[in-house]
Amino acid sequence: MTRPELAKRAAIVAVIAVLIAGVAAFAWVVSQALLVLFVAILFAVLLDGMTRLAMRWLHLPRPLALTLAILVIIACIGGIFAFGGLRVASEAPALRSSLQKSVQRIQHELRGMDVEHKLHDVGIDSGKAGSGPLSKGAAPVFSAIFSHVQSYLSNSVEMVADLFIVIVAGIYFAANPRFYVDTFLKLMPQHRRERLAVVAREVGHGLRRWLLGVFISMLAVGIATGIGLTLLHVPLAGLLAIIATVLTFIPYIGTIISMVPALLVALLVSPITVLYVLLLYLFAHALEGYLVTPLVQSRTVRLAPGWLILSELVGGLAAGVFGVLIAAPLLVTITIAMQLLYVEDVLGDSTRTLGESSEKFRMRRLVAVLRERARRRHGGDPGKEDGGN
Repeated sequence: MTRPELAKRAAIVAVIAVLIAGVAAFAWVVSQALLVLFVAILFAVLLDGMTRLAMRWLHLPRPLALTLAILVIIACIGGIFAFGGLRVASEAPALRSSLQKSVQRIQHELRGMDVEHKLHDVGIDSGKAGSGPLSKGAAPVFSAIFSHVQSYLSNSVEMVADLFIVIVAGIYFAANPRFYVDTFLKLMPQHRRERLAVVAREVGHGLRRWLLGVFISMLAVGIATGIGLTLLHVPLAGLLAIIATVLTFIPYIGTIISMVPALLVALLVSPITVLYVLLLYLFAHALEGYLVTPLVQSRTVRLAPGWLILSELVGGLAAGVFGVLIAAPLLVTITIAMQLLYVEDVLGDSTRTLGESSEKFRMRRLVAVLRERARRRHGGDPGKEDGGN
C-alpha cells in the first residue's frame, strides 16, 4: 500500500470517528427529546394494534378504526381518572400518613430492642442514643421520596408539553405509518431499504405483542392484589391495588417497589397482616410470572430476566424514572434489530425474533432463501451475456 493510499484511509477513518463522536454527542444532548419520540412511537404502535383489531373484527376502514381506537383509549383514561384519580387524590395523604406511622412504629420497636446500643457494642457507631440514624428513622427517606415526586409533578408545564407531543405525534404516526417508515428508509442506502423495511415491520410486530402481554399481566396483578387486600381488610386497598397495577409495567423492580407501601400499611393493622400481605403479593406475582405470563408470552414476547433488570438499571442511570419506564420496550426494539441486522445479516445464523411465531419464522426464512436464489441467478445471467458478447 502506497503512502498516499494509507493517508487517504487514515483520513477516512478519522472522519468516520469524528462523525460517530458527533452523532453520539448530539444524541446525548437531545436524549430527552429522543426518549419522548420513542414514547410517541410506542403510543403509535398501541394505536396501530388496536386499529388492526378493529379493522379485522369490525371490518372498518382504517380512518374509522383509528378513530374508534382513540375513543376507546380516551374512555379508558377517563374511567381510570374517574375511579383511580379521585381515589389517589383523596387517599394519597392518608397513605403518606400511614407510611410515616409505620416507620415510627418500626423505630419504636427497634428502640425497645435496644438495637442502637447492640450495634455500638459490635463496633457500628450509630451516634448518641436518641440522635443516631435509627432514632431519626427512615422518615426522612420517605420525605425525600415524596418531595422528589412532588417536585417532579410540580413541573407540570414540561410534563404536559411532553404528553401533548406524545399524543399528537403518536396519532399522526398511527394514521399513516407507511409514509413515515418510507420517509426514513429513503435516507438509507438503496440496497438496504428492503431489509430495513423488514426490520421496521418486525419491531412493530414485537412491540405490539409486548404491549399485549404487559397489559394482561398488569390486569391480572391488579385484580389479584385488589381482591386480596380487600379481603384482608387492609386500609387503602384500592390505592395499593392501583399502585401494584401501574408498577407491574416495570418488570421485577416494579414488583418490589409496589410491595413496600402495602407492607407498611399492613403493619398498622397487625404483624400477622404483614405476613398475609407479603404472601398475597408473592402469590399474585407468582400467578403472573408462572401462569399468566407464560401463557401470554407463548403468543407474545418473552425477554430474559437478566437483560430486563440490566436494561432497567442502565435506563435509570441514563434518564432516571423515565428511563426505567421505557427500558423494556427499548430492549425489545434493540433485541429485534440485533437479531435481524447482526445475527442474521452479519453472522449468517437463522434466528426467531421476539414475538415471531414458528410458522411465520419458517415462512420468512423460505422467502429469504427464494430471494437469495433469485438474486444469485439474476447475478449470473449478465456475466453469461457478457461472455457471449
